[in-house]
Amino acid sequence: MTIESDRWALAGWWSKEGLDVRCSLCPHRCLIKPDTYGICGVRTARDGTLWTVNYGQVCVSQCDAIEKKPIFHFQPGARIFSAGTFGCNLDCAYCQNSMLSHPSQAVPCRNVPPEDLVKEASDRGAIGIAFTFNEPIVWAEYILDVAQVAHRSGLFVALNTNGYILSRAGEDLLKNVDVVKIDIKGFDDVVYASTCGGSLAPVLELCAQVIRSGKHLELSYLMIPGITDGLDMVARFGDWVVTELGPDIPIHLFRFQPSARMSNLGPEPQSRMLEAMDLILGHGVRYVYLGGETESRFRDTLCPRCSTVVISRSKEESEPGYILGEKVSRFCPSFSRIENRLNGISCPKCGEKLAVSYWPHH
Repeated sequence: MTIESDRWALAGWWSKEGLDVRCSLCPHRCLIKPDTYGICGVRTARDGTLWTVNYGQVCVSQCDAIEKKPIFHFQPGARIFSAGTFGCNLDCAYCQNSMLSHPSQAVPCRNVPPEDLVKEASDRGAIGIAFTFNEPIVWAEYILDVAQVAHRSGLFVALNTNGYILSRAGEDLLKNVDVVKIDIKGFDDVVYASTCGGSLAPVLELCAQVIRSGKHLELSYLMIPGITDGLDMVARFGDWVVTELGPDIPIHLFRFQPSARMSNLGPEPQSRMLEAMDLILGHGVRYVYLGGETESRFRDTLCPRCSTVVISRSKEESEPGYILGEKVSRFCPSFSRIENRLNGISCPKCGEKLAVSYWPHH
């Protein structure tokens, strides 16, 4: 269901085609007829112009540790302000936040101008703002405006994204954000088409763009039983990361839990998660974590040389968010204590330098 909004804003990345409008934000490149919407449900055409209907519409917000995104190698333990709206340009069969991504009824939102969002984050002690819960790509215009205000206030900006964006729009976003965590839905085009209605290549291109831009990148990979957890597919993914992005990119293997249209499947076996972790480490990736409902010890950062625990993370639920009575991001654990034992970026035991970044304004 498309959600109408009483606050529209002029959209970016589009062109006119007769009476219709061609959106160039994401690879769907929707041709949007007057008074209809694109696949994302938040971009509409009227009077030969493309509009976005979710600008400034904040449906959920909360403060938590950056590790919840999960982002482990940028400003460990940082308190960040997370915000989300409605809309998504993919339709994942297992979406845990479908009440936001493709809502079937009106979602309660509050209108928050960019300046007010940054002030709210600062007032709550956050040093960064993360756009998450739904797909931030379809909130791009708002994110660009918030980022300008955030940077003037000394806050960093992070995206928790599916990465399904066209190169030009991706470049524009990357000029204004500092940290990007990209969800890899499986290392196969057939999987993308059948489980979420997208394709793999644009996501991989955004990963490469982030590296070229010099911004901080982390990846998650969803392990779905019998669909994305085949060891051949996992091995190809690990090899691609090392070859195209480098061995220091943190990878979060995320454990599938039954949800939405895939509630018939069981959870991903922990044994296969461990196999995949060992396999990717064997391909040369230096930092691999197990996410979702797994043991906390698989979220600790180890020195790749001497295996000393240099950052420990314990999980605990904190400040849950609810939309229409449903808990958002219910399979993503919160973290109550993060202990960073690094000397800057160096292991305190052997001196090995780790791929950990810090926000220079903090």
